[in-house]
Amino acid sequence: MNVEECIPRMFKAYFRRFGKNALQPFRDIDYVEYKGKSYGVLSNVNGILAVYRIKNDGALKFINPDWFEKNALGVGILETFAKNLGG
Repeated sequence: MNVEECIPRMFKAYFRRFGKNALQPFRDIDYVEYKGKSYGVLSNVNGILAVYRIKNDGALKFINPDWFEKNALGVGILETFAKNLGG
């Protein structure tokens, strides 16, 4: 499954999980390859809001953003987010 096809499902999953009053993510989703796995990251000016692993069959799995930040920090992913957010 194409990761582009997962975008609407990621937004739907995000608002289903956090409610209609959740912080609004940017329209663009950052795609990250980490240890051979694909992730979609929803963020805004406040930082990372939600992370979804995109499985090979297209299924989405919610990943704790704190875990993701802690593990991704060493590979420079968060520095990329900071640049994208103007930080």
